Amino acid sequence: MANALVTYEWTGRTIEYHRAQIREHLGFRECSVADADKLTAWFAEHVACKERRQEQVRVELLVRCRTESIEPPTAGRCDRVVGAALRAAEEMLTTRISARLTVESIERIVRLGRRSRPGGRRRTR
Repeated sequence: MANALVTYEWTGRTIEYHRAQIREHLGFRECSVADADKLTAWFAEHVACKERRQEQVRVELLVRCRTESIEPPTAGRCDRVVGAALRAAEEMLTTRISARLTVESIERIVRLGRRSRPGGRRRTR
């Protein structure tokens, strides 16, 4: 058995065929573009808004893939889904916070920004 693993073709049509057989047997499917988009949106709303650590979000992504019977995406694609979910969650939070600001608060923030210099020093008049 160990010898078979050493001589096995880990690239090419054989591995693709065997992976398809394994997916079919276990009831999984490949991760499509639509699946990745759906996972990104779900993670932005349910996970990334509470958890900002990329590695932990990635772990949750793999759990969600198993729940949805989706073959986990490649490492690079996982990174893209997680990154997109974290960005989307950040944008949603920013939008939610900015919607709560009053006009007076916004004007005060703008004035504060005008008075500061790079490095945090205030301008002297």
